[in-house]
Amino acid sequence: MRKTATKISKVKINGHPFYCVTSPKIGKGRNRQFFKDKTEAATVLQQKLIEQENYGIAGVSFNERHRAEYLEFAAALHRVQMRNVKIDRVANRCASRLRNVR
Repeated sequence: MRKTATKISKVKINGHPFYCVTSPKIGKGRNRQFFKDKTEAATVLQQKLIEQENYGIAGVSFNERHRAEYLEFAAALHRVQMRNVKIDRVANRCASRLRNVR
């Protein structure tokens, strides 16, 4: 199975030159963004490569709002898991004390 590479290419649309930044999409497919200026396209390409390095291929197609929601929910899940660990520790201590009393 082929995977979409994050790259920049030169294309013509209606006879006018444009620069296309191609990046992978979640699941199958690709995202393409077109720019008239090569420096702007190169800037977006660098951002996509950094995102891909930081978040993986699936994270590249997240927009800022989805990424912020993910980080918020991950932090909330971590707090819930830590609370459950503390509850389990207290329950284990109580159970061990009850075993020692008998």
